Amino acid sequence: MLQVYFHYINKLVNIPEVCVKDLSFEDDQGIVYFLVEPVQSVQDCPCCGSSRVKRNGIPYHRRIRHLPLMEWRTILLTPSINMTCKQCNAHFVWQYEFVGPKETYSHALQNQLIQQGHGNTVKAMAGFQVVPYTTAERYYKNGLQADRERTQATCIQDAIERDRLVLGIDDF
Repeated sequence: MLQVYFHYINKLVNIPEVCVKDLSFEDDQGIVYFLVEPVQSVQDCPCCGSSRVKRNGIPYHRRIRHLPLMEWRTILLTPSINMTCKQCNAHFVWQYEFVGPKETYSHALQNQLIQQGHGNTVKAMAGFQVVPYTTAERYYKNGLQADRERTQATCIQDAIERDRLVLGIDDF
């Protein structure tokens, strides 16, 4: 019966490569922890691409911050699965698509932080997501960089499409 509820929680979390196995709350902190596991049982070797791998255990669980659910900050406890390739004898750790290696924020949360940077200050952005100021500043600057590149590409394309382009001293 409880597994049915996890089905709906998996839809809320919206990460198809993992499924929720357990959850717990920290009411005083406003945090919900989801213990997740990969849907697949093995992952191909990143060196040779072989699917003949051996799981060597889970030494710890990574704490990955994900998109908030209502007022709750969401932490995904993902297993750091050690694996060995039987073909090339390479040792590697399970790689998740929704988060980069050695990162503590999911790609979805990173994108949300970048989008929140539009029209907000870094301090306000840090307060909204309850992240350190330096983290909010890093994603704020990443958003500015992406905007700058997009604006430059638009201006260059606009200049190419004009028949008679005249640049004045003010344009520099």
